[in-house]
Amino acid sequence: MEETIKMAANNLRHRKLRTTLTLLGIIIGISTIVATVSLGDSLKFFVKERLEQLGPDRIIISARFGGDNGFGPPSGGGDQLTTRDLNRIKNIQGVETAIPIVVKTLPVEYKRETKIATIMAFPASDTEKFFSDVQSYEIKEGRFVKDSEKNAIVVGSGFVDGYFLEDPKLRSKISIKDKTVKIAGILKPLGSQSDDNSIMTNTETLGDITGNVDEITMIMAKSNGNVKKTAEKIQKYLDDKYGENVFQAMTTDQVIERIDAVFGSMTLVLSGIAGISLLVAGFGIMNTMLMSVMERTKEIGIMKAIGASNKQVLSIFLTEAAVVGLIGGMLGAAMGVGFSFGMSQFSSRFFGFTLPTVVQPMLIGFAIGFAVVIGVISGLYPAMRAAKLDPVEALRYE
Repeated sequence: MEETIKMAANNLRHRKLRTTLTLLGIIIGISTIVATVSLGDSLKFFVKERLEQLGPDRIIISARFGGDNGFGPPSGGGDQLTTRDLNRIKNIQGVETAIPIVVKTLPVEYKRETKIATIMAFPASDTEKFFSDVQSYEIKEGRFVKDSEKNAIVVGSGFVDGYFLEDPKLRSKISIKDKTVKIAGILKPLGSQSDDNSIMTNTETLGDITGNVDEITMIMAKSNGNVKKTAEKIQKYLDDKYGENVFQAMTTDQVIERIDAVFGSMTLVLSGIAGISLLVAGFGIMNTMLMSVMERTKEIGIMKAIGASNKQVLSIFLTEAAVVGLIGGMLGAAMGVGFSFGMSQFSSRFFGFTLPTVVQPMLIGFAIGFAVVIGVISGLYPAMRAAKLDPVEALRYE
């Protein structure tokens, strides 16, 4: 077997250009599969981690998005959650507390430098209580905004560390849409650049800035009983008032389940597309091996004339095909992993969040094994053709 592998490696080395071109197809296909699956796993892990930090007893009430899976264009027809909805949800059995959340993206100015920041607003009286058991939202300096306090904000750690050319500090004054506010507190790092650069304030302050004091983007509820049944009661209220497919009440576990389904489907589709390139690469291996059989017809005849059996000739050509698949699989897997690490850095720099790199060892093993299988299957017909050559006819071949 060792001699067979050496012979196969030497044959491939003597045809470097053709071998390299054949390898490219395998490399592209495998790297695409590894990168696609790894990227999907990384995104899923990132989103699930953020949701799990909220706790399993949370219910997210928001506008429903188009489609059965809850994703796509909003289908709410312009309806908006109101303070009346909030009060009604608070009185539903099983709801311990519920707070309205308003999310806005607005220009923020400090020392004549303007940036765009995400601003989240909550009622000051409920904010500290609601987030007290969510470990990610902890104050590093200062405090949360008080009930009676106007024009005060809490900022993420990144907001005071490199976000502006000159870093603001605790009690610094900044301008949000021409409204001057003061930094009352700074959060500990949250692990996401977008969160670390965000701003929190009370609904009164954001209402003064935007001119809309009754706007609610979503409602976050906490259940003190069976969270799933509580969510169903909230959903019934929303459906009765607004009709179906307008608003949705989902537990964090239900959101995670949908995320798993969506990312699973996305990964399957993209992997299927990558599989097409592997199929093309398989034909490339078959073509290369057929050309090799034709070029080495006389060599095959000599091997058979000095005693090489059909099985030995078959194993030489199959080994060559397997080696091509193995090398292509290993290089493709390495490139796919490298792309995943690169996307982590890219997301941190350009999208405002640090995407974890999730590469499953089983994925690497599967990708390399799959490449070898593709190589062997593609090389089977040329190998059988070589093994069946008549030694006399092969020696006479020019």
